[in-house]
Amino acid sequence: MSHAYARNHLHVVFATKGRRNLIHDADRLWAYMRGIARNYQIDLEAIGGTENHVHILLALPPKLSLSHAMRAIKANSSK
Repeated sequence: MSHAYARNHLHVVFATKGRRNLIHDADRLWAYMRGIARNYQIDLEAIGGTENHVHILLALPPKLSLSHAMRAIKANSSK
């Protein structure tokens, strides 16, 4: 019996609303986003950015759509 293995690596960039400088404690935000990703079994390979945008390199599991993953990360980290 054969087994399939799939792994989707994606580089995602998103900005704050209006590109305003709203990210003041970046290290704390990155750690929080890593926790959110861990809860959804998303492997966050790298995360970074500046005061107004975020770069994420992630390995998306095949059972999870990109839109669902980004909705989870962005919605839970914006509070």
